[in-house]
Amino acid sequence: MDTAASGTDQPSDVVHRAPRTLGRIRSERAPRLRRSPRFYLTYLDAPQASDDRSVAAGSCLVLRSIGGDDPRLVEVRLPDDSTVGTARLRRGSSVGIASPESLAALVSLGTVFVDWTSPDGVRRASWLRVPPIPARYRGLAG
Repeated sequence: MDTAASGTDQPSDVVHRAPRTLGRIRSERAPRLRRSPRFYLTYLDAPQASDDRSVAAGSCLVLRSIGGDDPRLVEVRLPDDSTVGTARLRRGSSVGIASPESLAALVSLGTVFVDWTSPDGVRRASWLRVPPIPARYRGLAG
């Protein structure tokens, strides 16, 4: 086989092609979770109406887990720069966020940030909208 360029006795230049990529490179800071935890804010029927020990006495707004992998080291940042948290938020369990007296400040802010650690050890953050104050707490909220 002749490798010389046509009309010369010099070898032809070899063309190097860039390797093909098999897909788009994802620009995420952390990998996507297989079963990301799901949690939401909800009001209890009455303050202290929960027999869950992680709910503080007098709490009426709670963060409740409803599925996915259990988040660990869950911390909720409140408007007064304090944090409320738990070591692990299992499915169906709750952590108390606010009492009737502190509801007004939380609802006026509108959102809370939840910092948590995924099962693979990555620290993550989510934000949740604070639901409007139900009628049963409007008289107590101050």
